[in-house]
Amino acid sequence: MKKKLSDSLRISLNEERESVKARNSSIESRLATAEEIFQEKDDDIDEKSLCSVKKRPLKVVRDTFSIPESDYLLLNKCKNRGIEFKCVVNKSEIVRAGLILLNKLPDEEFVKALKLVKKIKMGRPKTS
Repeated sequence: MKKKLSDSLRISLNEERESVKARNSSIESRLATAEEIFQEKDDDIDEKSLCSVKKRPLKVVRDTFSIPESDYLLLNKCKNRGIEFKCVVNKSEIVRAGLILLNKLPDEEFVKALKLVKKIKMGRPKTS
């Protein structure tokens, strides 16, 4: 009985060693492939290889802000205007488009646009 137990343990040990060797060679081959990829120059990378890389989704930040009713109505007006041109957008996309346009303005125009915005009290309105 002891002979059979020791034989089975020896076989089990050999199988485990082979498994570890296989895992190590797999890891080594993946590391070698990764090193090859990262050693390429930017000029050598073509569009197909860029498309094959999975793009991580954008991180979305949720925030709250106060907006006067008149500006809220402007958001809806812009939304409806988009629908007229068969371009369905939501309020968030309208705000983001406005930010992009503001960012592209020259400094003088940017300051003028900011001065057009009326200041409002910060925080939630108190209900009485």
